[in-house]
Amino acid sequence: MSSPAAPRRLPLPVLVGVAVVVVSACLLYYDQGPVDDAWITYRYARNLAEGAGFAFNPGHGQEQGSSTPLFTLLLASAHALGLDIPRIALVLSALSLCGIAVIILAAFHRRGALVGGVFAVALLLAQRDFVHVVVGGMETAFYVVLVLGAFELWARERRGLAFGVAALCVLTRLDGLAVPAALVAYALVAERRVPWRGVALPAAALALWLGVAWLLFGDPLPASWLAKRSHTGARLITWHFAHQWIASSPSHAALAALGAPLALTRPRDPFVLTTLLFACAYLVAFSLAGVEVYAWYLAPLQAAGAVLAGHGFARVWASLARGRPRP
Repeated sequence: MSSPAAPRRLPLPVLVGVAVVVVSACLLYYDQGPVDDAWITYRYARNLAEGAGFAFNPGHGQEQGSSTPLFTLLLASAHALGLDIPRIALVLSALSLCGIAVIILAAFHRRGALVGGVFAVALLLAQRDFVHVVVGGMETAFYVVLVLGAFELWARERRGLAFGVAALCVLTRLDGLAVPAALVAYALVAERRVPWRGVALPAAALALWLGVAWLLFGDPLPASWLAKRSHTGARLITWHFAHQWIASSPSHAALAALGAPLALTRPRDPFVLTTLLFACAYLVAFSLAGVEVYAWYLAPLQAAGAVLAGHGFARVWASLARGRPRP
């Protein structure tokens, strides 16, 4: 494998501009406290920090009611340091949203297509429901920034770090298994090999948490997942996401549909292709699970759709630029 080229760094004015735009989007779209389900995680985090273990009601035994163990541990650590859990969760969400924007811009800037990154970020921040969910104090923004971070590390040939971040994705949410699955699928498609050493990290993280969950709770699956699966209103996430995406913005959906097959053509960009593979694995996993669709489950797909739309836009822009007569 060739040594990675020196990565392009985003100019400081771009980074400052991202921070300003993200903060403005947060202020424009979000005027409430944490979303309802966030308080479940906060309660588990507080009880864990205060010595009651993973318990919703102290003294009634431990139960796996939170579906985000890593984020719960982070908030429990913050509470142990005397920090306010809802406030620190909102701060983490806002910082993660900044990270999402920076990673997307850096990924497109790396290959000289910054215009596509700007389009993708603008598309993402223009979606009110996305911003509302990711800055709502849940693990959603933290999870999405880890997902995209793993793919950009992979694109920069930092394979060990990419699988390390993929392991954090698995510990953040069980559907994070789609991240190492995407990395392995890319290696199979583009390199005709299985990166066994890298796979060991997320596999170990999964085994560790499942073992802990089995010992503490007697069941490796979160109770919240089982409850959502039993709801009679469960819908296929594939259809629900496609319908929402097309209805809200047909032009953006068309660009994403253009970007998806272009991700498979040469020159392939590892960031875009792993994002596409992740979206496919994510859709299949949730459709098979049959859980009810909530906005925070759609957020990773919205981010992936924005990346694909940005890729399609960048390709169209480059084609138009090549067709323009030079002065």
